[in-house]
Amino acid sequence: MSTETHYTSAIAETVRSGFVESVHSAVACIRLADGRHVLTAGDAERFTFPRSSLKPLQALAPVSAGVVEAFGLTPAEAAIFCGSHRGESFHVDAVRSILGKIGLDESALQCGAHWPCEAASEELRSRGEKPTALHNNCSGKHAGMLAYCVKAGLPVTSYLDPAQANQQLNIDNIAAMSSTCRDDILVGIDGCAAPTFGLPVDGMALAFARLGAAEYAPDRLRAACQMITAAMTAHPEMIAGTGQSCTRLIAATEGALVIKDGAEAFFAAAIPDEDMGIAVKVLDGGHRAVVPIALRCLETIGVVSPDDPLEVGDLWSPALTNCRGDIVGQIRARLIE
Repeated sequence: MSTETHYTSAIAETVRSGFVESVHSAVACIRLADGRHVLTAGDAERFTFPRSSLKPLQALAPVSAGVVEAFGLTPAEAAIFCGSHRGESFHVDAVRSILGKIGLDESALQCGAHWPCEAASEELRSRGEKPTALHNNCSGKHAGMLAYCVKAGLPVTSYLDPAQANQQLNIDNIAAMSSTCRDDILVGIDGCAAPTFGLPVDGMALAFARLGAAEYAPDRLRAACQMITAAMTAHPEMIAGTGQSCTRLIAATEGALVIKDGAEAFFAAAIPDEDMGIAVKVLDGGHRAVVPIALRCLETIGVVSPDDPLEVGDLWSPALTNCRGDIVGQIRARLIE
């Protein structure tokens, strides 16, 4: 593709009884791994915090350092480095297993605790238990950071310090994958207390394009890109959880889309067969809008269709329901020229 299609904006409308009740505006970008822009909507150079969409890029540090081989981690355990899991039993078991293999326990996690998904919370309550840091949806990412520190001989108690070598390496890797000037990368604190990083939306699209097309990644990261995308494709259940859009889309497309969403309505995906990446940021943080907008962008360039695969067709225009379960409207995404 040699030309770029530009739209003024990408929007998702909530429609009730044929009336547009609410509108979410978004910035979107699709790029090839060689750097060319394929589609933009809005100001694709806008800086933002991709939040948990960064997790596959943050996993580059431990995976490229050889923690998978050194500690005998499974592909499922490598995948949960990239996940925002729901605290289901298999998620908790995977994180606990990683910690055991690196010689630590859950007390090393500094992400804090929160209640997991409803089913997992009910299970905890039935046993008279409360959630621990293992149930935090970011505990897999934290376990990866700890694995890096153990492998590199860094103090595990300060693994969240933005000045420590593992977090500085995250900045290096994100800058290199996104072709963003290192000094321009923003540094903030995420909901799980870990450093999070800010960069342009189009930089995230490029980073994910290179994640899925490893030959375009820096030499030192190519093998890690391949291992991460393979793990995410083989174990989509570790990326989100039962019934969640990321998990469903990765599984239904058999890895043709390798997806990670993030808080405040961010979406990023590698499209390995096309050497492309996509990034979408819904400006008001309305998460319900992000998947329909991303799918509409991908449909526009012919990568996906609402009819294929059928088992995720409901994600294109999600239904709005009332308390009885009646369908009373829908979310409808479109691009504005």
